[in-house]
Amino acid sequence: MNVPSVFLSSAAALCLAAPAVGQSLPPGVRGHWDVSSEACKAPGTSMTQVDIAADRIDTYGGDAIVREVDRSGPVTFVAADFLQREGIAEPGTLERTYFRLTQRDGPDRLNLIWKDVQTVDLVRCAPDPGGSANAPHPEDPLGEYAGALPIPTGFWVAAGDDCEDPANASWRVYDGIGLFGAQSRSCRIVDVAPDGTRYVIEQTCTATYDGSERTFRDTVEVQAPRRFGLIEDGDSTMQDFNWCSPRLRP
Repeated sequence: MNVPSVFLSSAAALCLAAPAVGQSLPPGVRGHWDVSSEACKAPGTSMTQVDIAADRIDTYGGDAIVREVDRSGPVTFVAADFLQREGIAEPGTLERTYFRLTQRDGPDRLNLIWKDVQTVDLVRCAPDPGGSANAPHPEDPLGEYAGALPIPTGFWVAAGDDCEDPANASWRVYDGIGLFGAQSRSCRIVDVAPDGTRYVIEQTCTATYDGSERTFRDTVEVQAPRRFGLIEDGDSTMQDFNWCSPRLRP
């Protein structure tokens, strides 16, 4: 990937002018961001939302793991390993990506430049600048957070699929009691083992086709307020799911 020479020269000058402040992003830039206050409040999956934690920058298109941080006044330069998740059949390989985050217009405004030349002005959605990027969205009028998992209840579809007409294998429902799809019903989570953003759950479900009961051990990774990854019992790969607003559900 070609990094703009202006970006590199600025970052190099910054490295010479001041020591690095560590590998964590400053508290002032952490939180939930979107292009407007209206976008913050809109239900469903936001393709323009950016969730920033101490060591991650998560977007609809993919997630970035922070590796190097340099700060100069209101400007923070970030080198991160980016993993594209949306628009491809399977996640690819990590690639080094550079971000520039600028806060000159107050703590609730952020200018973000990334992927060479993409730039966007953002407003803060979450009121707590030190909050986790994986915390529930505080201004989501429809997302109810209930039960064992910190994700909104409701209808979810596999990343890249249509909320209005998903295939049977591509949708899941979390009702606060259990997480189920077309092949199961009456699921009930009986045990949860949290590990950071991952939750290993054991749940008992009734099979849709023959009515038999079975206990499953699944892994749920909370990637953003309206996105999670799922490794189901017997699988070795993770599938990403996005939340669907009621007006988009089948």
